[in-house]
Amino acid sequence: MHALWWEIGGVAIGTYLFRWLPLGKPSRFLTSGIQEGLSFVAPAVLGALIVTEIMGMSHLGWKNPALWALLPAGAVAWYTRRLWGTLAAGLAAYWGLRALGL
Repeated sequence: MHALWWEIGGVAIGTYLFRWLPLGKPSRFLTSGIQEGLSFVAPAVLGALIVTEIMGMSHLGWKNPALWALLPAGAVAWYTRRLWGTLAAGLAAYWGLRALGL
């Protein structure tokens, strides 16, 4: 049992260092091209989560507020190219439509 804890600790330290070193000092470990590519990860993951969630809904009709909330969120994303503004617009539209009973 004692050796198992050493193994778990070693794997935890190795995993932490492997993830922290490139992100803690990105200019030293990552080229500018890789850093630019990583800037697209968050929006891509967010888009994949949203599309998967909406397409998995059982009620995909015209009275679905999530579908209508995509319109202002998409417009804000296209116009500003900012993640937080897009999230705020989409959530505000969704909550507003839900409050109206849609």
